[in-house]
Amino acid sequence: MIIFSRNRRLRTNESIRSLVRETVLTTNDFVMPMFVMEGENAQEAIPSMPGIFRRTVDLTVKECKELFSLGVKAVNIYMKVPENLKDNLGTEAWNPHGLMQRTIREIKNAIPEMIVMPDVALDPYSIYGHDGIITNGQVDNDATNDALARMSVSHAEAGADVVAPSDMMDGRVAAIRQALEETGYTNVGILSYASKYASVATYWKKWIGESKGLKKSNAIALKQNFEQQFSQKVIEQGKQAEYGQLLAD
Repeated sequence: MIIFSRNRRLRTNESIRSLVRETVLTTNDFVMPMFVMEGENAQEAIPSMPGIFRRTVDLTVKECKELFSLGVKAVNIYMKVPENLKDNLGTEAWNPHGLMQRTIREIKNAIPEMIVMPDVALDPYSIYGHDGIITNGQVDNDATNDALARMSVSHAEAGADVVAPSDMMDGRVAAIRQALEETGYTNVGILSYASKYASVATYWKKWIGESKGLKKSNAIALKQNFEQQFSQKVIEQGKQAEYGQLLAD
């Protein structure tokens, strides 16, 4: 039998492999997550993420300079918002003098060519720890979209290159795009989560201190109302084991 398709021909030696290789991973492909807190010249280790720190704005800028010198040209920014600035509407999210806005400006002033991608979601600013505005015990999708659009414009005004919504509201990309277009920020991009699952894995924002955590009442149902289900059976059988300690805090 003659085998007409022998894919191993393209793996014969390194020269051929490099010629037909589709993917090459370099520092140009990396986006570094940065976790920011209030204060000066301080950093805190994040126990659940060894080697990763929450830093004040000045040290965040210093870290960004080092990253850029190593060839990493993009950072994704997350905030730890003081409890006294949180409310149900997330109004601190579009404060022009807020921690996120100041961080964006300082990074862009220090390294203009660094691509800054701020996280867009209300959970760091919410008294409930949710990604959206709570109305009658549920996340209000459309009201949240309005808030996310306002938040995104605020980030653009501060100098963001790309806004990165992680909220999982229906229609939020269109709402953000329309708001950016209407305010003249046509060159600001959007890099959204493609999917986000209602599982223990989504509690990483709590672990890094960005979100205080969900209120215990109706927390699981609320997450399931706007995040995808990886396995309904697993969720139902594992509620106490999976969420118990996290929701007890």
